[in-house]
Parts: sequence; C-alpha cells; structure tokens
Amino acid sequence: MNNPEVYRTKSIVSAALEKRTTLLETKAEKRPLSKEEFCQSFIQLLVLFQDNVHEDWVDTSALKNEHWTQLSDDSFTSVSPVRAHDNTSISCDFCRCDIWNRYFHCKECTDSGGSYDICTECFARGRGYPHRASSMTFMEFVSMSSFQRLYSRALKSWNASHDLLNCNEYRPIVDNWHSG
Repeated sequence: MNNPEVYRTKSIVSAALEKRTTLLETKAEKRPLSKEEFCQSFIQLLVLFQDNVHEDWVDTSALKNEHWTQLSDDSFTSVSPVRAHDNTSISCDFCRCDIWNRYFHCKECTDSGGSYDICTECFARGRGYPHRASSMTFMEFVSMSSFQRLYSRALKSWNASHDLLNCNEYRPIVDNWHSG
C-alpha cells in the first residue's frame, strides 16, 4: 500500500519546546544555539505550540450538550500516535493531514477490519463520514492538561531564567492560559 508522506511537524514543535524547557530548567551551559538565537527560537516555539494546542482543542462542554453525554476531559481513550497494524502515523482519512493529538475514530470500521480516523477540523465541518456520533470515539494521544503543564513549565522556566536577561528577545511573559 502506498501511504502519503506525513510530516509530524506539530510533534516536532512539542519535542523541541520540551527539550528547550529542560535546558532552561537545568541551567545547561551548552545550548545548541547562541543565546540570542535560543531566545528567539524559544519564543517562536511557544507561539507555535500554543497555536497547535488551540487547533486541536475541542470544547468538551459543547460536545456534552450533543450526543456525548458521558464525555469529560478524563474520558478520552489514550492511544499511540502510530497505527499498530502497519506502523504508520495516524492521518485524517478525509483530508490526509497529520493527526497530532485529538481525533475521532470509528468503532464500526475497526470492527469490520478497517480503520477510519478523522481530524477534529474535518469532524467539526461535517466532512467525510456517514456514521457520525453514533459510532465515533473521541481519541487523544496526550491529555490537554499535559500540554498545559508543559506550556506552564516553559513559561516558568523562561521567566525564571536570569541567564537570558541580556537577550534582545527576552521579556517576561504573562499568559493566562497556563494558570488555568
């Protein structure tokens, strides 16, 4: 089977932010970039990460009002971002985009030997699937609270880093999302 290439850029952003946050927390003297480049890239990673999370965010209270009566932030099925049967990353079966974290999975298709996964954007637009809520399971790889903790760690590390004070890009960041 010829699968389209999927570039997991959102996963790369998350991993890079995690790595750079750890470098700040451990006060590592050796960084992969100059201090100025590190500051600039850290800010860019924070913005990209927040955009990624925002794109994947689903208002669970709105879904509860529809057909998802037992849905809460703790009720997602946590899975691997790779399909077990063919070791490929999961992509939307409608638009073919990389599924970074949250998506909808059809239980009926899985029972019949196939697989049907759809990204949150396609689901919200009503694209590509006749079964809809009756057979769809809301899935995620990592909880949104984990992403929020990473973002909070990154902001805390950035704001506590006295080593970066003389960078042109350095300014303390105040953000309400990380505090709940």
